[in-house]
Amino acid sequence: MKKNIIKISLAALTAFVSLTSCDRNLDQISSINEDQEQAMTRPETFRQAMDGAYTALKGSGYYTSDTGNQLIMGDLTTDNLVRTTTGRNTNFAASNFEFSSDNSQTTGLFSAAYLVISRANFVLKYINNGVLSGTQKTNLEAEARALRAI
Repeated sequence: MKKNIIKISLAALTAFVSLTSCDRNLDQISSINEDQEQAMTRPETFRQAMDGAYTALKGSGYYTSDTGNQLIMGDLTTDNLVRTTTGRNTNFAASNFEFSSDNSQTTGLFSAAYLVISRANFVLKYINNGVLSGTQKTNLEAEARALRAI
């Protein structure tokens, strides 16, 4: 008798959970994957887009890592660094002026920079759509232009 009560209880609980779990819409769209036209209709999405542009600054090839970044490339091409055979031999292609399209050491430098520029341009594209106004709009536009100029 006790086994039957447990079985009936479990069956009732399973039926209750399965019938009540489908009340909400399962096809929800994440705010990260919004359509471009929909995304820039709220002030907070402009801030999120700018945060994405700042995140691209931390990407490999811009100011981080040792291989082909903005900070070391100038020294490599002006002979301010000395490469030795016992060293790591990183940035070998750049120090030999091998700037070809199939060399990720040098193309990574420019692709990382253009990712930042494209994200800042995305904010500037929608800045005049009427969502932002006043100092918030002015500050965000100046921030995007400055980030693009870096």
